[in-house]
Amino acid sequence: AGFFAVQMTMGPQDAAAAFDLQVGEVKAVSQAFTGAASGYGRGVNAFTVIFLHNLLVLALIICMSVLWGAGAIVILVWNASVLGVFFNAVVAKARGTGEYAAIAGLSLGVLGIMPHGTFELLAYLTGALAGGILSAAIVRRQQLSDGFILVLYDSARLFALSVLFVAIAAAIESQAIALG
Repeated sequence: AGFFAVQMTMGPQDAAAAFDLQVGEVKAVSQAFTGAASGYGRGVNAFTVIFLHNLLVLALIICMSVLWGAGAIVILVWNASVLGVFFNAVVAKARGTGEYAAIAGLSLGVLGIMPHGTFELLAYLTGALAGGILSAAIVRRQQLSDGFILVLYDSARLFALSVLFVAIAAAIESQAIALG
């Protein structure tokens, strides 16, 4: 919401300059599922592409959490900024088509993301928690103790749960794309 609000208060040129990378990411994601992208071979379905992309994001979050306890925040803030740009694009597209079109456009944007986004966010937060727990144990030098096996086990369970959440999110998102 913060990135959306900041972008809405900026002029179009300033917003384009400040959020250029995020605009590119939104375009890349939308092109991947409109047939405009040539990077995916024939027979690769939307679920596979989405699942592998989100699994990569999850792996980055976990690695950042383990290497730098608060490192996952960087990836989560990046995702939030991309969402803000997406919402701004939806509102900008709806502007001028009616008195309440911007509100309706934003509502549709939120409702379009909410079903799968909830599970993606759960996956990323659970992964960040798994990495953070492991990082804390390493920093406290618990890997030399018997309790470290339990910490590894708990982190592995949280990681597995986060992969499950990514799979659920990818299934929901790919079905939404298939239904159009």
